Amino acid sequence: MVIIVERQGEGQDRAADVTLDVRAVLKDFYRWRQKGSVVDWLRPSDQAAINSRDAGAMACFPLVPYSNRIRGGRFAFAGRTVELPTSSDDPHHEHGHGWRRPWTVVRHEASTTVLSYRHAADSWPWSYEARQAISLVDGGLVIALSLRNLSDMPMPAGFGLHPYFPSTPWTHVQARVSGMWETDAEILPTRHVLPPAGSNPTTGFGVSETDLDTVFTGWARHARISWPEHGRQLDIEAEAPLDFLVLYAARRAVLLRRAGQQHHRRLQLQG
Repeated sequence: MVIIVERQGEGQDRAADVTLDVRAVLKDFYRWRQKGSVVDWLRPSDQAAINSRDAGAMACFPLVPYSNRIRGGRFAFAGRTVELPTSSDDPHHEHGHGWRRPWTVVRHEASTTVLSYRHAADSWPWSYEARQAISLVDGGLVIALSLRNLSDMPMPAGFGLHPYFPSTPWTHVQARVSGMWETDAEILPTRHVLPPAGSNPTTGFGVSETDLDTVFTGWARHARISWPEHGRQLDIEAEAPLDFLVLYAARRAVLLRRAGQQHHRRLQLQG
């Protein structure tokens, strides 16, 4: 585990715990300690999740080399068919490799750590390197993701982050978008439509009033989550190519996933 801390003065600090043996996930992602009180801006992990190394039960994990699902784990690209391993629990090889495999520390300082994952071609027939630079700067959390194709042929790819935020009966989400993908029973996209009333991030909505697990398009790369009963709000900003916003609202947590699903020759993306 790697802990990065930004000191704010006597009795105050901002901290993020990075658990490397659980696939480079953030265990207690962005925790404030101030005058004896603790604020978890993202869902903290419990001991059962840590013991089982369950990345999906942590606060945040990386999505590389793609976000979301590939139907049946099978697709065609540049004249070749790619078949990824699937199972009854994972029929569409969800979220790629980044949350499944260990990362290594490239550099670690008091308020910054840089992690690397190098993939050797296998059922995913391209080699690549992914990096996360996680920093605490001026009271804010900054994560920079990069993905570099190490193969001698074009590689399709996308990336993003998968953070979970605490959800209360009054949690409110707002983010400017232009469209969304309807999904089927397997949470795979079927039709591009306008966001429906009551679940439109542009106008904002309370997460306890809707049931969502979908991709929004035309995202303006800014989102705000508010907890009015605590007098708190969190602003999230992204850079190109993170043009898609995935919103999942459940009983215990709200997930805002930033995803860049751009396809490039000789891929080298940062966001």
